[in-house]
Amino acid sequence: MVLTVTLISCANGLMETAKQPFTFALSPDQKSYTVTGLTKEANVTHVEIPGTYLGLPVTSIGERAFSQSKIESVHIPSSVSEIGKRAFEECSSLTEITIPNTVTSIGDYAFGHCNKMESAKIGTPTMDIGTNVFEHCYELTE
Repeated sequence: MVLTVTLISCANGLMETAKQPFTFALSPDQKSYTVTGLTKEANVTHVEIPGTYLGLPVTSIGERAFSQSKIESVHIPSSVSEIGKRAFEECSSLTEITIPNTVTSIGDYAFGHCNKMESAKIGTPTMDIGTNVFEHCYELTE
């Protein structure tokens, strides 16, 4: 199931709606969410993945979630423990990524072909890292 959310906030008695730029999938055990991508309407370059959605933690970034998007930067919250296969593949404008200590698994080719990627900081030394995670990231120096 993929959901698009509209956030509603009340300030001074006025109701406003703001569309969330992400799509989500509820986990099989219904205890967490996976961010599965950006909505069709989303036109964002700086992504801040929320730590919770509908009161449940966002624990993973799905396979190909942001693949081929125009994002330049991304903030991964500490609630995330898994980054799926090809999650950020071919994000040609992405220059750096900081992966929090809570991430224990990074899928194959997760950042492959991010040809402007200069820096990748990985917090946990004992994680499951897939094959060719940074394939063709020729600018990567750190």
